[in-house]
Amino acid sequence: MSKKSGEDKRLYTIEDLEFVLDHMSHEVYMKDKDGKYIYINKNGSEKIGLPKDEIIGKIDRDIRFKSFYEKCEYSDKAILQEDKELFYEHKLSDNIDEEFYRVYKFPIKDDNGDIKFIGAYCNNITYKNKIDKELNNLFINNTLNKECDEYTESIKSILDNLSEMISSTSINLFLVDKDTHNLKKYLSCSRHNNMFCNNTQVEIDYKIFSSTYDDKLEINIDSSLNKEFKKKYIRDYDISSNSKLRIFPLKYNSDLIGVMYIYYDEKDNCSKVYDGYIMDICNQFSLLITNIEYKDELRQSLNDYKTKNKNLQDKNDKLEEAIGAEMIKVNFLENMSHEFRTPINIILMTAQLLISILDSNKVNIDREKIINHIKTLKQNGYRVLIV
Repeated sequence: MSKKSGEDKRLYTIEDLEFVLDHMSHEVYMKDKDGKYIYINKNGSEKIGLPKDEIIGKIDRDIRFKSFYEKCEYSDKAILQEDKELFYEHKLSDNIDEEFYRVYKFPIKDDNGDIKFIGAYCNNITYKNKIDKELNNLFINNTLNKECDEYTESIKSILDNLSEMISSTSINLFLVDKDTHNLKKYLSCSRHNNMFCNNTQVEIDYKIFSSTYDDKLEINIDSSLNKEFKKKYIRDYDISSNSKLRIFPLKYNSDLIGVMYIYYDEKDNCSKVYDGYIMDICNQFSLLITNIEYKDELRQSLNDYKTKNKNLQDKNDKLEEAIGAEMIKVNFLENMSHEFRTPINIILMTAQLLISILDSNKVNIDREKIINHIKTLKQNGYRVLIV
């Protein structure tokens, strides 16, 4: 089959292909062997800040800043000399911010296998890197000692970067209230005015609401579900007729624990290419938020245990004090008993001895012995009185 007949069977035009490329989130472009642009998509021209027709025919040195075009010229040269694909990440810095790009370049060859063009697509991963770093820090520092405010600041930073990355107007995070099963606003970020007041709570039918998110991530602006959200908008919030609303579920196991409410003023700014990444973030939020709740419960349990343990310790201390006091009493009584028994026994023994002498009817009683025995009685009688 000839090349011509193959082209005749195509059901699309070059304009169709360019339409597809213009709706990609990546920068896509082609250059000739001299480095001149022969094609660039809409995203690429917007990143450069020039219309397409002002970019075509120019080289990187004409339209990009130095650190960028030097890297481009180096990688283009490597492709032409080594005839191979290149995949690399490139960090760009100016006086204000750092930007990170992931670049894939490849040779485009003619029928003879000779390189005639250089194709490339690159993606700005600055916000993705920031989000991934913040998420990583959240899970690495996932300790009981970390305060809830620190988590909140990190999640807020993630939402801010995500909003910039997907060019949304507003992102609001709602969590399911355990007591009411309604949605309560947790955090929001907006490049304009906030849509919702603080502590906004949206009434929902939890069972119906949960089943809505099995396979559907979009809610029409005028749908019955969104009416409940619209009731909570700040008064006179301007909703464009060309707007777009997307709601992503936060689930833990099979339970819906919240939603990410993403709003676009202009639906053309909404690109579904990020859906997988947004879902990944939602899944990580679900795990993190659940862990935070468990942490709060565990922290409360630990505090309760410590309080209970302290009460037990106090009771134990008081019991030991009581036992100690009782032992002092026992020792005192034992000592006192001993002090009483010794002189009384001596008195009794002496009295018995005197009775025995008198009962013997002996005429010659040793008067001196009798006096000594009586003195012993008297002495031990005093001992008992002193005790």
